[in-house]
Amino acid sequence: MCAALKVVSKDKEIKKALIKKDRAELFNITKSLFEELKEDFRITHFYFTGPDRINILRVNNPDKYGDITNRFTTINAEKTGKQFSGIELGTFGTFALRAVMPWYEDKKLIGFVELAEEIDSITQKFNKIFGLDIYILINKQYLDRKHWETGMKMLGREARWDRFPSVVIIDQTSKVFPDKLATNFIDKDGAPGTSNVEVTFNNRNYYSKYFPVTDAGNRLIGTMVIVRDITDLKMHHKITIAIVTAICIVLAIILFAIFYRFLGGVEKQIESENIELLRINKVVESTSDAIILADISGKAVYSNNAFLELFGYTTEELNRLGGPSILHADYKTAKEVYNSIIQGNSWKGEVKMKTRDNDLLNILLRADHISDEKGNIIDLMMLYTNITENKQCETAIIENEEMFSTITSIANDAVIMMNDNGAISYWNAAAEKILGYTSEEVLGKNLHKLLSPEKFHAAFLKGFTKFKITGKGNAIGKTLELEAVRKGGDEFPIELSLSSVKLKGKWLAVGIIRDITDRKKLEEELKKLSYLDGLTGVANRRHLDEVIEFEWKRMMRESKPVSMIMGDIDYFKAYNDTYGHQKGDDCLKKVANTLKIVVKRPADLVARYGGEEFAVLLPGIDEKGADNIADKMRSKIEALGINHSGSQNCSVVTMSFGVSTIIPATDNNTTDLIKTADYALYKAKKEGRNRVVIYGK
Repeated sequence: MCAALKVVSKDKEIKKALIKKDRAELFNITKSLFEELKEDFRITHFYFTGPDRINILRVNNPDKYGDITNRFTTINAEKTGKQFSGIELGTFGTFALRAVMPWYEDKKLIGFVELAEEIDSITQKFNKIFGLDIYILINKQYLDRKHWETGMKMLGREARWDRFPSVVIIDQTSKVFPDKLATNFIDKDGAPGTSNVEVTFNNRNYYSKYFPVTDAGNRLIGTMVIVRDITDLKMHHKITIAIVTAICIVLAIILFAIFYRFLGGVEKQIESENIELLRINKVVESTSDAIILADISGKAVYSNNAFLELFGYTTEELNRLGGPSILHADYKTAKEVYNSIIQGNSWKGEVKMKTRDNDLLNILLRADHISDEKGNIIDLMMLYTNITENKQCETAIIENEEMFSTITSIANDAVIMMNDNGAISYWNAAAEKILGYTSEEVLGKNLHKLLSPEKFHAAFLKGFTKFKITGKGNAIGKTLELEAVRKGGDEFPIELSLSSVKLKGKWLAVGIIRDITDRKKLEEELKKLSYLDGLTGVANRRHLDEVIEFEWKRMMRESKPVSMIMGDIDYFKAYNDTYGHQKGDDCLKKVANTLKIVVKRPADLVARYGGEEFAVLLPGIDEKGADNIADKMRSKIEALGINHSGSQNCSVVTMSFGVSTIIPATDNNTTDLIKTADYALYKAKKEGRNRVVIYGK
């Protein structure tokens, strides 16, 4: 939560909107971020408050704003000028963990940012894990009855305000809370009890322990009661009862650690516990690991279920075989462990141990002693963590790291890793070859500033805030074509495949970069080939059709004319018959090149329309201009002086041209332009060839 606040505080767009108190802009910027925080981190409240402590925006409830905030966390953040966190009791009688950060600009307070998480579900989770019933009682003076009853109804809980004189139950893991039990841990005046109690109810024995509940302002607002059914356990060795007591205590410590981790309250709570609590706490340090308790002779007196699952022995079976020491694959190690803890020391290390089925396990063993109030050692405690899979994973990781290093060193693509600060943390040999920098030059440098064009910097920074929190982004999981900057400042095209990975709680980005300069050149060449006539090098008919549609719409928007010149080589069949097709191809090339020379503007297009026929598109050129261009083309072709003995009207190659000009409108189209230009060409040929005819004249 605190890390998320820091990330939010670095967002310049959010800061601008907060300074302007622009609710709409704040909401637009942060609503998607809130959804990510809610999904990934269970954040339920996201507030922006002005320097006067008047709420500007509740991102989670934007319709409610304008009220003043008097919560202890906000007031303390204002007084100290620093981020402040703590547990506070809400209006509806539920606890929320709040973190409030004052935001400054040039040493001036511009407002507060607040994140919160409702934590009412924690007791249910601990009930499932430890099998203990937990009740939280709150003094009525800190609650509004109407709001509390509404809140309990919303949460589906029983709301019995009048059950006790001065307290109410706001959370309980058991559906039933018998009155007989209640009277044992509620004093006669209705205040929460202060002593540990063992009671009998319905032929069952219960053990209860009490802990004070304070809020962020260090007010004593209630009591937490932990209850355990010990009927079955009372039939076993007395140490079992001590274990239950310890579990209650440790559970309470865990809950208090959650409640007060941001207040420093857990240290005060632990310091106030007696020596016995600290001793027995070691026994139940980790309920997920195998635990065994032995007397000073080495005889097992208690083991948990995890021990039975791991090694396959009950305490009775273990003792018949010689006690916990028989688990060791190496007797010398077993003796070393025993001698160490019997002398008052702790022992920790990795050992080999055997199960009942003779499977050999890698075990992290933690061994310690338990002393009485006088310091005499009375019991020995061993905690076993199975790290066999971890060892296998370590081996696999080493092998994978070697494989990764080998693969990336010989890869043709650049492999780059960016840490959560945006700095380059990995750079392979191909990256050096493609981008020009050695690893020494780039490691620790900002990736975006070093490798991306400046025009992309703002977009990268905008998405990076979200990435740091969620590991998500518009480019994550995609392959994109972008531009990169190599050493020396040259921009070149790349293909980037980007993915995210979370290591040690932080999101990192891994990018694979491929230089696609050659591919882009090839694509450009192929694109040109698809648009050009293979013989003459001018545009082909398909490209003409695409361009004419585009220019027609453009000229329609601008209300300008479009002119088309259709040209045909006179008596070209006779030329081929006289000189052969090779000479005919040479003639077509010379004609096409001459037509290209005459047109000057980039928008003008010369295309081979078919056979010996050519089309010239002139967007924005009126009829007179098109007529002049066509006549210039005609004279240039004749001036080439290409001999043509098969011509019936001239000794050299000549061309006939038809011109049409139309201003695009809704009642005409490109087909009309082509047809009219073609008809004008037909008239030019009919009237004797080697001439220009304008349609309609």
